[in-house]
Amino acid sequence: MPALLAVAALCATRAYGHRGVAGGSGQARPALAARAYQQTSAGGDRFVEQAMAPLPGISDLHMDVLMLGMERNGTHVLGHVVKVDNPIGRVSLALPPGGCGTREKTTITAQKHTPRCRLAVNAGYFNVTDGACIGNLVS
Repeated sequence: MPALLAVAALCATRAYGHRGVAGGSGQARPALAARAYQQTSAGGDRFVEQAMAPLPGISDLHMDVLMLGMERNGTHVLGHVVKVDNPIGRVSLALPPGGCGTREKTTITAQKHTPRCRLAVNAGYFNVTDGACIGNLVS
């Protein structure tokens, strides 16, 4: 059964017009997103930014966090849903140091991001038996 791996940090900042470490200019760059699937080296860029459609006239962060819980087969399952209304310049994908298939606590990955993360989330499905990645990191 797939589970979520802490391989991404959703960074919500007030830095309107922020240029990311990957050199984001607000233009969509498929090559940057493709780098997310490659293993990262110890000294390479760990953050890949892909521009998303902005909402006109909104410069401040608009973020809602919902906590969801349910009982399944006698086990309580907890989850969070985060909605960022204006993600441009605020959403980044941060892989763990060894790339896809390796593990690191989300808080560790998020602390290394500049600007500082306000919220870090799990984003990639993985095989719980061997740690192999399943599908896309973020869809």
